[in-house]
Amino acid sequence: MIKRPSQPDQVTDYVGSYVYENSTLEFFFTAEGRAVPDASLGGQFRYEYYYTDHLGNTRLGYSDLNGDGKVTKTEIIQEAHYYPYGLELQGLGTPQIGNPHRWLFNGKENEEDFALAWQDFGARRYDAQVGKWMGVDLMAEKYYGWSPFNISLCNPIRNFDPNGNDVIVLGNSKGAGGLGHQAVLIGDAKRGWIYISKDGAEKSGGASGRSRFTIMAFKSLDDFKNSAHNFETVDGVNHSNVGGGENENMEFKLDENGNKIQRYDQAFFIDTNDKKEELAILVGLKKAKENYIFGLNDCSHVPKEVLDVLEDKNGENLKNGEGIFLGFDDLPNKKQEKIEKRNEGEDFDSRVKPSQTNLQPGEKGKKEN
Repeated sequence: MIKRPSQPDQVTDYVGSYVYENSTLEFFFTAEGRAVPDASLGGQFRYEYYYTDHLGNTRLGYSDLNGDGKVTKTEIIQEAHYYPYGLELQGLGTPQIGNPHRWLFNGKENEEDFALAWQDFGARRYDAQVGKWMGVDLMAEKYYGWSPFNISLCNPIRNFDPNGNDVIVLGNSKGAGGLGHQAVLIGDAKRGWIYISKDGAEKSGGASGRSRFTIMAFKSLDDFKNSAHNFETVDGVNHSNVGGGENENMEFKLDENGNKIQRYDQAFFIDTNDKKEELAILVGLKKAKENYIFGLNDCSHVPKEVLDVLEDKNGENLKNGEGIFLGFDDLPNKKQEKIEKRNEGEDFDSRVKPSQTNLQPGEKGKKEN
């Protein structure tokens, strides 16, 4: 519950995905946007859909306002453009129609108290007007050459600076021809999750080369588990592009019933050191972008670096003879087993099981031989 000092008669309650103002439901979040009660529809919900970019910035919102099953330009309810550090460009976008949507730059909530136009990033408040935090970075001692008030290492176009408290180590036990694949989700249920995956080398199936990687924000685990990144693609087709970014021409593997095949069959939840989550995200991003070298700098090294920063146990071989050379014990699927064995956590396999496996409009698929 939040009582706004500048509006003493207004009380905002955040109950999971539901937001109430003075005990009245204002809206609740969905995987694609939000649902807003509409008196003109007899109290039924009107669904709003929001497009976000690679940094999680809300760019475009639309809704079928007249209920005719189509969306026209007149039904664009919000359009937002930003300066690099998050201040909205005036005169280019479309003002919000109806109840304002406050989750804009990096998907964080704009705070309206005292007309300061700050944003709530969880651990700190951010002022896009000056491009600085309003509090000292908790990880300032790790970056002596940077101001403790900087955001995203002064490169907000390439980096983002979300805040989360937990990590989920994802494993695909059958990925890469049975060698396995690993990735991470960093965040929490309230603020959403950052997905980081080092998907492979430039040449599909290659042992080394420029990295294909994915960095993407998801509002919820439900949003992630039904996304393209949680389904297998056919051989030779990758989830991401060299240099980052989602592959727009994915083709999914289908089972005998024509359904998409789940990618991550393993998920392990670890309650982390929440004072270091921002550094963990930046370290994960850095490792994903580095050139891919199987065994030395592959997909498994993203969760390794993240867990090291968070002071949790990684899946590398120990010095007590648990493995003395690069072999079967160093494969991603084996490292997943060791991470789950060494850390206190919770099995999240069922939490990432897709609930929608049929091909969606515009998607392509091919049955396995």
